[in-house]
Amino acid sequence: MGANGVLALGCHPGDCHYTEGNYKTIRRIPLLKKMLVQMGIEEERLRLDWVSASEGDRFVSVVNEMTEKVRALGPLKG
Repeated sequence: MGANGVLALGCHPGDCHYTEGNYKTIRRIPLLKKMLVQMGIEEERLRLDWVSASEGDRFVSVVNEMTEKVRALGPLKG
C-alpha cells in the first residue's frame, strides 16, 4: 500500500538558501534509480526536478507530467 511514484522537487541549484542539499540530491538520485531497477521497480517512478517558488505554471506542469507517467505505469506490484 505504498506510493506508486515519488516526485522530488527543489530549488534550482545555486539558487537556494539550502546551499548543498540539492547538489547532494543530484548525486544521490542516479544511485537510487539504479537500486530501484535492481529491485525490479521502474526508474521512471522516481523523478527529480527543479522548480522555484515563482514558477507556479512549471510546478503544475511537472506534477501533471509525473502523475500521467505513474498512471501509465500502473500500480506498483509488490
